[in-house]
Amino acid sequence: SQGCAICCSGGLSQFQYFSAPRMIEELDKIAAYGKMDAQEKFNIFLVDSNFNNNPSRIIEFANLYRNSRHNGRFEFFIRHNTVNGFLKPAAGGKKVPNRELIAAYQALGIKEVFMGVDSFDDASTVTLKTHK
Repeated sequence: SQGCAICCSGGLSQFQYFSAPRMIEELDKIAAYGKMDAQEKFNIFLVDSNFNNNPSRIIEFANLYRNSRHNGRFEFFIRHNTVNGFLKPAAGGKKVPNRELIAAYQALGIKEVFMGVDSFDDASTVTLKTHK
């Protein structure tokens, strides 16, 4: 991301992030700078707590990556703050698994998702503004 919309700004700034095409450009830079050979893989850790705020961006990135010259050359690791990051709204106010997002993670070769715990009680998550 390009800035924290929650803690650093006190919730006053809009969340900013790299577009999916820009993320591919960053992989181009990493591959060039790292002088990757044909058999080499680089690890990319996507651990920004806001990374999955926009699932459509991740889905677009996965599609671009799958069709890029880098497909299979990077190993991605990702972090989610909550299980809600895997869900999307459905009829009747229920939440259901976001299967498109899960398929995008599979396309990126992600086999594990790291999760952290902000707090052990709901009051703290409200104070930290991470309850949404």
